[in-house]
Amino acid sequence: MKKIILFLYFLTFSSVVWSQVDKKIINIKMKNLICRYTTDMGPSAEKAFRIATAIFNSDEFQKEISNSNFKCDSYCQGCSLISLNSQGRISGEEVLRRLFAERDVAITLELKEQGGALGETTPGSYYTKAWYKNIIEDMPELADDFSYGLAVNICHEYMHQVGFCHIYCTGWMCPKKRRLVERDGKPDPKFINDDVTYKVGWVAYYILKKWVEEKKVMD
Repeated sequence: MKKIILFLYFLTFSSVVWSQVDKKIINIKMKNLICRYTTDMGPSAEKAFRIATAIFNSDEFQKEISNSNFKCDSYCQGCSLISLNSQGRISGEEVLRRLFAERDVAITLELKEQGGALGETTPGSYYTKAWYKNIIEDMPELADDFSYGLAVNICHEYMHQVGFCHIYCTGWMCPKKRRLVERDGKPDPKFINDDVTYKVGWVAYYILKKWVEEKKVMD
């Protein structure tokens, strides 16, 4: 009996230790804010980075991504320069490994009024742009606090920072097979399970929307 109790204690202790060791942590902060049209976005932007950090560090996010896999074309430098699983796809664990490669990250944010996208990031630049009117219009469910929508966009854009690119395109000149089409506020089924950055943005959106509904979002 004592041996059984000791064994169960060992299993419990091992589980706790493994959980602590396996837990992935990142801290993304705003290094500088460049805001050309308004001067009152600083507090919202700083809050957005705190929320984005909380999303990445959450069990919900890490479990969802770890259970996913993606087309190798989703990595900017190509299939030969990223680890692939036996099916020739990027595993969720490989995505998380690259996302959490740096523990402390400082990003310069440039906020613009309105443009042709929600954001823009060059891989490895530690510099991201965001168009605040586009973000507010794109996520009306989170429009009560601009920091919410911006946090989702930061999660999306950070995946570009660590080297992932879209496998789709937008605009009337796009080939039909590669054209992104979202209907009824839902992701395009052609890309949601293949495009790393696209998936991360939607996972972040659903998690934050749930937190807002449950009043779990930080101040």
